Amino acid sequence: MTSRTISCRRTRLLADSALVFAGLIWGSSFVVHKFAIGIMPPMFYLGARFMVACAVLTLVFHRRVLSLTWGQLRASATVGLILFAGFAIQMGGLVRTSPGLAGFLSSLYVVLVPLILGLWTGRWPRLGVAAGITLVVCGMGLLMVSGGVAFGLGEMLTLIATLFWALHVLAVGRTAPRVDPFALSAVQLGLAGLLAMVWSLLTEPPMLFPGWMSLGTILYAALTGGVVGYVLMMWAQRHTPPTEAGLLVGLEAVAALAFAVALGYDTVSPRSILGFAIILAGTTVSQLSSHGRTGTLSEGPVAIAPLAQIEEHSLAPAVEDEGLGESPEVAARVSAGLPADHR
Repeated sequence: MTSRTISCRRTRLLADSALVFAGLIWGSSFVVHKFAIGIMPPMFYLGARFMVACAVLTLVFHRRVLSLTWGQLRASATVGLILFAGFAIQMGGLVRTSPGLAGFLSSLYVVLVPLILGLWTGRWPRLGVAAGITLVVCGMGLLMVSGGVAFGLGEMLTLIATLFWALHVLAVGRTAPRVDPFALSAVQLGLAGLLAMVWSLLTEPPMLFPGWMSLGTILYAALTGGVVGYVLMMWAQRHTPPTEAGLLVGLEAVAALAFAVALGYDTVSPRSILGFAIILAGTTVSQLSSHGRTGTLSEGPVAIAPLAQIEEHSLAPAVEDEGLGESPEVAARVSAGLPADHR
């Protein structure tokens, strides 16, 4: 095993760990969101949270943001539009359902990501990854700890939002290898925050100062789920394929239930404990399958490769690549048949 292979494996391990951590942060955020929309208008909270996160990132990394090309800015804005759509719909659902159930339904994008990629490109995950996804979905089902789950408007809205989370994972998978992660995070959060604020001004009661408790909630959500969570995801998806990325971030369902139980929104049972164990088994099976081949971190011929590596089958026209501003190093690697994202 060469030193380069060892270095790639370490980088991939760090990226996978970052995605798990981001998922845990976002899982805990379901309880925070539920609390926040109980003390302030949902769109105001969403807009303020994202705009604060954008301001922090832009203040610290303003040079990287200002150095974006028009193509990179456009691609980042597309990611931001998808992010806003997902959150706007999810907030409508969270008002009407529990954070634990919302976390489960949102995490079903672990199924949608490989399904969309498979239908679009004809590349399907290896058997081990598919088995891991199946186990995770089964485990998530067990985490719906209430005896009978009523399927109403809140659950329907949350499921619709799940489609946008899958599209967000795919959009990030295509954009992240070619755009600085800090700049990408700032642009997508800024656009999502601006759209949410406009929506709030048009549909919600005006609020100049929401109160100190609301302000503390906004700052916490902005710095953890906003700055930390999205920067980790933008960087990690340079090295982790979309299917495994969705699976790892999907662990937010576990965190959502854990925090919901701890704060009294849901209750724990032997069935939910079994769900935790099955989810852990599923992610382990998927990761062992993903890392199982020596000498390469790319997936097999019938599996899903990162979007940066399948530009000829991409979800967007290849002509946009020029606008994304590839560096000479990336161009040289692509022309030599190597991955553009240094994997």
